[in-house]
Amino acid sequence: MPHGGPDGRWIKWDATGHCEWTGRGPLRAARRRLFEASRGDLPKGVTVETTCGVRACVNLDHLRVTRVSSAIPMCRRGHELTAANVVRHRDGRIAYCRTCRNDRRRELYQRDTVYAQREVERQRRRRSRS
Repeated sequence: MPHGGPDGRWIKWDATGHCEWTGRGPLRAARRRLFEASRGDLPKGVTVETTCGVRACVNLDHLRVTRVSSAIPMCRRGHELTAANVVRHRDGRIAYCRTCRNDRRRELYQRDTVYAQREVERQRRRRSRS
């Protein structure tokens, strides 16, 4: 069933309710306009992208707001990748984010008693060498 536009073909959807943009304008602008029309104005510096993986999707249930990448790079979980927060390989690539590593270790320490005991012993040995 098509909807919108003088020829009625800007948005089409199938029986499952999946909507696709068929207009001639840019898809990014169409998603933003549809999102703003249904959920209010968006601040500058954010984009609207699809979560379903279908490139032309404009279904409001499949759209989410994301930040445009800033000058400060971020890890997958949203931590800033500063020099103090990053461990790098010898060739300069980022190995991991220290904050993410610490979070994972903290979760593991609380869940796994064997890991917790081993970590306590490791810290004791480390302090005794100093």
